[in-house]
Amino acid sequence: MHSKHIGYLQKDAKEIEQKEQRTLSEKLGKKFKIFIDKEN
Repeated sequence: MHSKHIGYLQKDAKEIEQKEQRTLSEKLGKKFKIFIDKEN
């Protein structure tokens, strides 16, 4: 029971991490796009 609970927490943490990485890369992508637009 206890190890199962830890497994769920790790799964949640991974999902949250992926979501955060996605939003982070989107933010960076937007900044990068603006940077490229300024260069042209």
